[in-house]
Amino acid sequence: MRLRLLFVSMLFILAPMSGCLSSSEEDSTKADSIVNGSNSLIKMTDEPFGENCAYGGVKIESGIDLDGNQKLGENEVDNTAYVCNGEPGDNGVCNPEDCCNVDCENQTSPVDQLTGGGWHTCMLREDGTVMCWGNNYYGQIGVGYRNASGGVNPIDVTLYGGHTARQLSAGGFHNCAILDDGSVACWGYNEDGTLGDGTYSDRYVPVPTLNFGPDVTAELLSSGYYHTCALLSDQSISCWGSNEYGQIGNGEIDGTIGISTPYSVPEFSSGSNASLVRAGGHATCVVTTDGELFCWGYKALKGVTNANSYISTPTHIPHQGTNVTDVSVGGYHTCSLLENGSVMCWGRNDFGQRGLGYTQSATDPFTERAAIDFGNNRTALQVSAGTHHSCAILEDWEIVCWGNNTYGQLGNTPSNHESTPVTVSGLDGVAKPENLFLGNFHTCVVFEDKSVSCWGRNVNGQVGDYTTDDSSEPIFLEID
Repeated sequence: MRLRLLFVSMLFILAPMSGCLSSSEEDSTKADSIVNGSNSLIKMTDEPFGENCAYGGVKIESGIDLDGNQKLGENEVDNTAYVCNGEPGDNGVCNPEDCCNVDCENQTSPVDQLTGGGWHTCMLREDGTVMCWGNNYYGQIGVGYRNASGGVNPIDVTLYGGHTARQLSAGGFHNCAILDDGSVACWGYNEDGTLGDGTYSDRYVPVPTLNFGPDVTAELLSSGYYHTCALLSDQSISCWGSNEYGQIGNGEIDGTIGISTPYSVPEFSSGSNASLVRAGGHATCVVTTDGELFCWGYKALKGVTNANSYISTPTHIPHQGTNVTDVSVGGYHTCSLLENGSVMCWGRNDFGQRGLGYTQSATDPFTERAAIDFGNNRTALQVSAGTHHSCAILEDWEIVCWGNNTYGQLGNTPSNHESTPVTVSGLDGVAKPENLFLGNFHTCVVFEDKSVSCWGRNVNGQVGDYTTDDSSEPIFLEID
């Protein structure tokens, strides 16, 4: 049986799998699939019944394309592994309880959502299962332990009670997921009450947050560095975690101890007109059903007005009569997407993350926000903000990025910064981009065909290409 996997799912195979993964230096001549990512290649071939896999399976070889011919030669293979089928049942195929893999067809569900944390990445598959990779210092990979180096290839996260996930959001060093029953589970860093479970202890596996009240479930989650907010089924907004910059929205600024249980923001209580919540960095924003935007937290008005203070309650961010359809909160800047497809950013601009062609230090004179010029009167379909960089999907399906580019996170040759949008290279001829996810210094995109590409900083394996090498070009892996 052939393994039908997409990029991230395929990488997962290379991780240890409860004894179902074996290794050998034997070679195979029958190329079933070649997957190209940068100059690394992965070759998958059918493995017959025999010594390596008693009931057959798939052989996975990986290595570096030294001669640049897009083929993995015998002398280029540096790792070989096997994913083996389970023991056949009475019907001649493996029973679910015997299978080593997700199901008897050896098929792993394709990616539904990708979300980038500070130094790690997590993926939600269409079957509701979760995988994470990258930095694991606080247990944010969710595998039951912490380690400094992390994991360079995706690993399954076990959700308690047999639950699956409906939505996933990665914070700086933690993750939260909406489960199939509408409850929320979180794991990773918790010293600021970031997981909402009423404690301040890091969790290496998912744990439930305290509930939101009788018959109230979560509809949307969004995480910042050390806090998370949720839009609930009664249209209220709850937040928990660090409140060092007022990002919880309780009218206080407290850097000594965070809020370890969900706090209902009074301005968006039950029955409010909140339609979206977006947390990021040290701030939170809400878009209402009538297209208005409210933000609070780290210098939420910096670049909107000359104010440079922290805001501890929701504050209206005017957009000159144009409705806001979405907003993305980065590390120290925020970008809004307007109904007419224009994008406006505010906050810090030391790397040109406002996209206006210039940089500013903290002492430079105040300048008004302005719509970013994408050239040729193009508009944006989506915008996403990272720590010091931003990216957008444009109406012609081109991906452009701007801001800090130290590690090539803009998808171009590394540089200090780019203060105007530049086109991400290496994506010609691929499927239409569907969703962008930006971490501290890396960028990922999910395409319409559910394939995935990532680029930028990779010191903890957050790009997910089975290495720790930074890449300024998109690492794009898919089965031919």
